[in-house]
Amino acid sequence: MTARIPNRPDSTWYRCDRCGERVDGTRDGERLHPDDQSERAAALRLKFAEDDFADVQACDLLIAFTEQPSAGGRNRGGRHVELGIAIGQGKRIMIVGPRENIFCWLPEIDRFDTFDQCLCEIGRIA
Repeated sequence: MTARIPNRPDSTWYRCDRCGERVDGTRDGERLHPDDQSERAAALRLKFAEDDFADVQACDLLIAFTEQPSAGGRNRGGRHVELGIAIGQGKRIMIVGPRENIFCWLPEIDRFDTFDQCLCEIGRIA
């Protein structure tokens, strides 16, 4: 599982190979400023998109950390694309947070208020 943990100023990414094990996976230490339009930034964005797409294709379970609309003005939409890919591929999906869009209401998507509740369910079904 790869996820950006919301409400973290450094936008740290975590990869979880086994339930309860967190490994720092900060995209090889690369950081991008949202306004950076350089060729280097374009190449990194392509790499990140390809990596994220491959992660969703390879996953058994996608956990989407949702936010209230316009929370902090940072809603870029990437998680919505990843959610759509996972729905289209019939992946198991859990969301933590509010239902952001109509697809979050699909009956095959489990929703939790907290990550701890989500982890408990993962432990129950594992």
